[in-house]
Amino acid sequence: MKLKKIAGTCILLSSILAFFPETSFAIDTIKPFVRSATISPNYITNGNVEIQLNASDMDSGVKSIKLPDSSVVNGSTALFTATQNGKYLFTIDDFAGNTYTHTVIVSNIDRTAPTISHLTLIEKKDKTFKVIVDADDNVEVKSVVLNTNQSITKGANDEYYVADNLATAPTSVTVTDTVGNSTGAINFLDIPTAGYSPTNATKGNVKVSINGTQSLSYKVGFNNYSCSSKPCTFDLVKNDEISATNSSLTKTSTKTFEITNIDKSTSVLNLSGTRANSKISLNWNLALTSPIVTCESLSKGKTTPTVIGNSSSFSVPNESFQCIVSGSYQGYPIESNSLTIPPDYNQTIDVINPIENYRKEQFTKAYVEYNELGETYYINVNRSDNGDKKVPIPDSLR
Repeated sequence: MKLKKIAGTCILLSSILAFFPETSFAIDTIKPFVRSATISPNYITNGNVEIQLNASDMDSGVKSIKLPDSSVVNGSTALFTATQNGKYLFTIDDFAGNTYTHTVIVSNIDRTAPTISHLTLIEKKDKTFKVIVDADDNVEVKSVVLNTNQSITKGANDEYYVADNLATAPTSVTVTDTVGNSTGAINFLDIPTAGYSPTNATKGNVKVSINGTQSLSYKVGFNNYSCSSKPCTFDLVKNDEISATNSSLTKTSTKTFEITNIDKSTSVLNLSGTRANSKISLNWNLALTSPIVTCESLSKGKTTPTVIGNSSSFSVPNESFQCIVSGSYQGYPIESNSLTIPPDYNQTIDVINPIENYRKEQFTKAYVEYNELGETYYINVNRSDNGDKKVPIPDSLR
């Protein structure tokens, strides 16, 4: 404070001349100051922040405080609510007219939701699901939760939030930061659809068809392909793993499946057989599914004897039979060689009168006639009697 002595001074006040004796006056030129300025809360928040300012003045005292919104409060204490980060100016006046401006910086308001850079949803071969979320926040991510209530965490050294072996495919994910800002439910892309034909075992190619709602591509083995139209179809020539991918700028969904029903290897079904004691016994080398034995003779026509395992044994007349076995092997249809079982020439041969004109040739005093089932010998085929049709085998045919 500065003091000035004024001696014998005359002051004209309201046209009245007065004389004052020697007097001392105190002139206040010192600015007021801020005793304290606090913000509440003083941690990161997604709400407002309250600023409390306490001012003081050593001489004349604090008259008023002008707030950042230009409103004025009397006295030395002021409260102001900050709704966003920034610099807030408070102007303090004392009764002597001195002014001081104080700045309060607010930087702990966070209303920014976390960001999701990329979402990945994968359907694996075993029909379980994997989720990869690339999320970040300007402060810190607190939680990543799928709509199936599955929470996803990541380790200190992990780059992404990953959930694997999920039984149910999620449709959305919500990311929330430590102060409660949330992305809301962000949807995953739909998983592509895929199908192929045939689905049963085949020795040919398999036609595969995939479809998706966004940009569509697929991978066969280690080779990548793009789809120019949808649905996207292609022929698969050998068993392989396929990944169909539906993608946008920030999202990817993939369906992985494997085709295993192509078998272009060659399996040979060998049929063998013998005749003994009026029975034919057949055997084959492969373990068939639902095997069917078909044997045919002139008198019996086609017969389908009972099958037990890899064999079949059945009673037959002593005439020529032609047999095959068919069924399914490792999912593929298969048929054996055609096997001819001749008559037992040491036994009486059943002679069948021909019912149609067969091609004939002379063979050592007997006729040999051929039909589609193989050689059948007709003894004395030109006889006219209707007697016993069983005759001994001539020596010339032994």
